[in-house]
Amino acid sequence: MTDLCPANELADAFMAEVKASNNPDLCCVEALCELALDERFSAAALQSLYGRIIEPLCDDFTLTGVHVANLVLRQVIGFVRRMPQGEKMHGRLLALGFPDSVMLADRYERLLQYPSLALRDRKSIRRVLVLSRVTVGADIAITTIIVHRLLTALPDAELVLVGPSHLPQCFADLDRVRCLHLPYERTGSLVDRLVVWEAIDALVQQEHVGLQPGEMILVDPDSRLSQLGLLPLLAEDDTFFFPSRLNPYQQDNPTFYGLVNRWLDNLIGEQSLQPPVVSLPALSLRQGAEFFENLRRSGCRHIIVINCGVGGDDSKRLGEPFETQLPLVLLTRLKDTIVILDTGCAEDETKRVQTQLAEYRAVGLHTDFVHEAALVEKDIRFSHGAIGFHGSIGGIGSLIAGADSYFGYDSCCQHLAGALEIPSVIIFAGAPNERFSARWRPYDATGRTVVIPVADKSLLDEGDVTDLVERVAQAMTKIITKEK
Repeated sequence: MTDLCPANELADAFMAEVKASNNPDLCCVEALCELALDERFSAAALQSLYGRIIEPLCDDFTLTGVHVANLVLRQVIGFVRRMPQGEKMHGRLLALGFPDSVMLADRYERLLQYPSLALRDRKSIRRVLVLSRVTVGADIAITTIIVHRLLTALPDAELVLVGPSHLPQCFADLDRVRCLHLPYERTGSLVDRLVVWEAIDALVQQEHVGLQPGEMILVDPDSRLSQLGLLPLLAEDDTFFFPSRLNPYQQDNPTFYGLVNRWLDNLIGEQSLQPPVVSLPALSLRQGAEFFENLRRSGCRHIIVINCGVGGDDSKRLGEPFETQLPLVLLTRLKDTIVILDTGCAEDETKRVQTQLAEYRAVGLHTDFVHEAALVEKDIRFSHGAIGFHGSIGGIGSLIAGADSYFGYDSCCQHLAGALEIPSVIIFAGAPNERFSARWRPYDATGRTVVIPVADKSLLDEGDVTDLVERVAQAMTKIITKEK
């Protein structure tokens, strides 16, 4: 039945209009919202709405992309407000003084004005709410910089991070930092993605209890939790919005590292360059260190961590035979080397790693598999081979932190490696434009991280894949031998 769903055609027709005009007819978006409520077509409609319209517009990183994406999101918000499931959301927005999408758009434009805390008494700010970017990679690349600079600029304030369960693993044991768990289903229904705002609004109201006006501010780093800044959560004068999709300083393809620091310079009134930094749980770091000590006692000299996860975006990965060949080449070229293959959190990635390990055993290599909870107790009796790993963000972060080098695609672990200052080789496939590649480029404190772009993976033949394996292997070998 879903084969009859016109979702892709609607999305493609809309995007064709976008190319011709900055103010396309939103009837296609309205139709997609209608389809998203039909359980027969909801998955296809949501994939088209977000995967073919909203995400490409956001990934364009242009003024036009932002403008049209906001038009689409305002249409979606208006649609949900008219549904029975959105009645509570609609009532709350009315109470806050936002009867329609025009008022929301006007507020968004005002938030784009250069923000500043210069005219405020910083000592009076007792609490700062910081919204999560929802994905691990974006929270490392953007949110960690915001948090650490605000901790310095506002020494008397408590910072409260609102978002998914990975936050405590990236901001562990930091003084004056508290994490409020608020799940966000990136694959949830259309209504679920919008009405999560009700839960955030309730949390904000709760956090404001006992505080005087002006004692709490909110920092929104272009978060999905606020529908990219369109939905209000705190008074306008107390809301500070980082426009991550724009380039207000007219820099040539800035990285998030440069862009967010420049925005914070204006906000705080002080210039600084804070790198992304993760604070992993102490238990994870201890377990990872002990596991590596055991490997080195067995004679291992080099440790490489590989993660081929892509956060559900298969356009970013090269797949097979690249992912199986690369560890084989590395293990052939480097003696006394352990390659750790991280499974990520997706079930299909775990199966992929298990299949790789079976292939390595078939050619005579030593292999094993370890879960995070058994890291310390695991007895590895070989110094050369491949080990599968399954664990949390803190767990894989602890292994990357102790590794000699890391390989992966454009996904969260590249930002973990960058924040942990581990030299890496990153394949950047599927990037829609140079602006995207520059924004998401990993931070490189070592000066030895290599980023290899792949413009169109569909054009790669067998020889091209072999050449890419060789290119990555050479880069990683150079990193490791220079390290030693």
